[in-house]
Amino acid sequence: MQPLKKTYKPVYLDYVYEELLIFKDLEELPPAFHAVVKANLAFKTKLENFKQFIDCLSGDRCFSLWIWETEQLLQKSGDCLRDFAHDEITEQQFVEEHIALADRMLELANARVYEGHWEYGGSREADRQFHDLTELCRRIWTKESKAWITLAKVWKNCNPMAI
Repeated sequence: MQPLKKTYKPVYLDYVYEELLIFKDLEELPPAFHAVVKANLAFKTKLENFKQFIDCLSGDRCFSLWIWETEQLLQKSGDCLRDFAHDEITEQQFVEEHIALADRMLELANARVYEGHWEYGGSREADRQFHDLTELCRRIWTKESKAWITLAKVWKNCNPMAI
């Protein structure tokens, strides 16, 4: 059997070592830790692609707020991973924190309806274009919010007793 360390991809190790500043033996950490790291990395890629697409589309302020809130949740998850790896919090605290983060992430994904922030009241043609952009963004969010839900599910299921 190969040591666990050698099976990690460079991106995983870069994230753990450079972003989270964790230098301990990764084999010591429970599967829940690795599941959260992998989910966070996959989601970060998806979020960056989403941000670039939205910037090209409209720079819409409503999506910008969601992105900012999402990035704050990812930062809290990263802080929690770091604290757990450095034995500053217990495994139970790690689990409880990620369950709370998952609830907030699900709220961002499910409990909001995209409303748009374009100004109406110009010409009929401009109003129609703004309406079409709003509808396009609603459809985009319906599709993209699945990534938010997937991450929330991983966070919610990080309980090592369930793994």
